[in-house]
Amino acid sequence: VADLGDRLGFAPEDVEEASLDPCAEDWHAPLEEGQDDCVQEIRQHFDLRALLNSFCSLANMEEPLARDWDTRSQAANAHQATSLSEAFFEWASQRVTQLPLFLDRTSCSRLEIGPELAMAIFEAVFLGVVGSTPSEKHRGEPIHSLFRPDEALLAEVVTQETQERTRAFSRAVS
Repeated sequence: VADLGDRLGFAPEDVEEASLDPCAEDWHAPLEEGQDDCVQEIRQHFDLRALLNSFCSLANMEEPLARDWDTRSQAANAHQATSLSEAFFEWASQRVTQLPLFLDRTSCSRLEIGPELAMAIFEAVFLGVVGSTPSEKHRGEPIHSLFRPDEALLAEVVTQETQERTRAFSRAVS
């Protein structure tokens, strides 16, 4: 992360934190000049932009959503989602604070999700919390305010990170 983070689009604070990690050089040798081809190789395997754009395309092209939000959210647990839109709606009924901001403005019957909002959705799903800054907005609202944190998942992620750091520290001192 310290060597490639800025070129791969990592958050600057994550790159800085990685550069301060005293154990990093024990795990991996720093990249030498001329090893830039690894950036392309990483992008081929982990193309986040392509993933987010694919998610947006699939979510935005699906059939219109039912307008009866209350009935739909009550029935969400009664059946298994058959489309990405339905799966998103079921998840959003628990995690999204303002669902209309995720719908198209003209009919409010289809999802309208761009890459920035998709990134926030992925962060909420996989990390339990959205990492956007207060200045990042969607239709005038701060993106992070559109999601309720998943306290259980967030605790699990923090626990895993703590365990990884503890193991790294133990290896460094032994």
